[in-house]
Amino acid sequence: MSEGVSFDDVVRQRHIVVCCGTGGVGKTTVAAVFAAEGARRGRNAVVVTIDPAKRLANTLGLDELSNTPRAIDRRRWDPEGTAPPGGHLSALMLDTKSTFDQLVAPMRAAVAPIKPGKRRLGQLVVAYDRQHLKSHPREVGPDNSGPWVRLYMDGRDGPAWPWCAGFSCFILKHAAETLDVAMPIQSSFDVDALASSAKANDRFIEGSKAQNRSRVKPGSLFLSQKPEGDWSHVGIVVSPSGATFTSIEGNTNDEGSFEGFEVCTRTRDWASKDFIRI
Repeated sequence: MSEGVSFDDVVRQRHIVVCCGTGGVGKTTVAAVFAAEGARRGRNAVVVTIDPAKRLANTLGLDELSNTPRAIDRRRWDPEGTAPPGGHLSALMLDTKSTFDQLVAPMRAAVAPIKPGKRRLGQLVVAYDRQHLKSHPREVGPDNSGPWVRLYMDGRDGPAWPWCAGFSCFILKHAAETLDVAMPIQSSFDVDALASSAKANDRFIEGSKAQNRSRVKPGSLFLSQKPEGDWSHVGIVVSPSGATFTSIEGNTNDEGSFEGFEVCTRTRDWASKDFIRI
């Protein structure tokens, strides 16, 4: 424990306690004591081991444990019946492989290859976009952080790494690789750089001209303009229709923020938008 932190402090205040060290130093016993004392003080405690040996089960007086939390009979940790009524104690032996498989299953589903059939690039972009949306990618931890962000940002994450462009380019690149065609623009984590690449490749559509809207097809990218003339956010057009279009975009939320925390679908108007033809 940290210097100045007592056993009582840990039991009363901490939410996660990790007991580690070399073999035979008493990690299992200490972890069980922490959990049992937490339960005796009215907390809902779960003690977890990754050791396939039965040390934790034996410590708790059980025959075995599994990957499913097992409630420990109250009489084992509160034999005198004096603990507050809200306390609970459970234990499990974590199956690391199956747990990892469950954790990465949504990401595996999102990146699973799609048979293109007769789809063109823009149509396949929308198909991959919708496939990612089903897995509900979102940040974990501080702003712009977590495994989904690192997937879209080539290993980068943290407050300095907004990821809307990374998400859009990841989808576009996946679709292009599936069709074995070249990227129509240069991939970038920077929205302004995407606009510059679109202009250089004759794929930039100026959204202020109403006659240009018919050129915006499913799979196109939209660029949200800033008042000073550059762009702050990018997403993928799924369905243009009348006065609005439907999008799927990363680093946003239900309020449409360009610094949100997830991938979601939005309905947006055409105002202050430019587009990249795919």
